[in-house]
Amino acid sequence: MAGPINASAIITPREGEVNVVIANNEANPTDVGQNVSDLTISLGNALTSTATYNGTQTNPIVRVGTNGTITTTGTTNQTWDLSTPSGSTILLSALTASAGPSDTLIGPPGPDGTYSNANGSIANNTAHNPFLSQTATFDILAPGVTPSTEITGTMFSFGTMGMPNVPGEEVTVPPIPLPPTIYLFGSVLGGAFWLGRRKRNAVSSLGAA
Repeated sequence: MAGPINASAIITPREGEVNVVIANNEANPTDVGQNVSDLTISLGNALTSTATYNGTQTNPIVRVGTNGTITTTGTTNQTWDLSTPSGSTILLSALTASAGPSDTLIGPPGPDGTYSNANGSIANNTAHNPFLSQTATFDILAPGVTPSTEITGTMFSFGTMGMPNVPGEEVTVPPIPLPPTIYLFGSVLGGAFWLGRRKRNAVSSLGAA
């Protein structure tokens, strides 16, 4: 079994744009099946044209070696594919990208700073390394989206086979007045916060990806 999974995303609609920050919150994973591999976002209104990236997307990456040792290798350019499967759906995926099945999103390391629990699907696995590290940010040009566009649902996928698929649960985060020096952080908090949480008993019937 892949083990427990725990991910979240902050999705902020803007005028003609959507900002997405995905986090893998499952620390010291055992199996690549615990890595986030894609996120589907359902919108309350249709896009007026296909979504595209707003500039080059760069995210921190790590390589996990034997015994879970970590090598930080800077950032990587746009490695998740962006598509619009329907007029009101945005899909971010590592599995349809030319680099796949690498660049899935791994959670934080263990207390000793290594992935000490990692099995062979993570540690020193040439096909699956490198990994996006802990969080991934995507700025998307989404014609037809406005700040009032509703995010009606999300679906997180895990592992190199894109399963399990876990629907997100919306958590309302009200805007909080903040000093100008941290206004941008406050503007992120004004978006929708989606959680995808499942413990071991919810994925116990699934094999490792």
